[in-house]
Amino acid sequence: TMELKGTLKGHDCFVLSVAISPDGKSVVSASGHLLEEGGTNCVKLWNFDDMTEVCTLEGHSGDVNCVAWSPDGEFFASASDDATIKIWNVKTMEEKGTLKR
Repeated sequence: TMELKGTLKGHDCFVLSVAISPDGKSVVSASGHLLEEGGTNCVKLWNFDDMTEVCTLEGHSGDVNCVAWSPDGEFFASASDDATIKIWNVKTMEEKGTLKR
């Protein structure tokens, strides 16, 4: 049966993408304001066990539309309306690199 695990609260605008890590221990979510005023275009990393926010990663200048994990769970990518894809290191919470159009 399906049951609600919990609710991730912390984005100040629309959540546009969510992905669970390959090991099932973390969740990454992406947000954007979809042409509305205010809000932060960001990525948030969450602890899946207790549904707490680990960190907020900023750097995109447009809505963050998609997030995806690497198969080994060491990195995740975020794609944005700013025409960039950012690769993030999960252990250091730092941007590994940016792919630009």
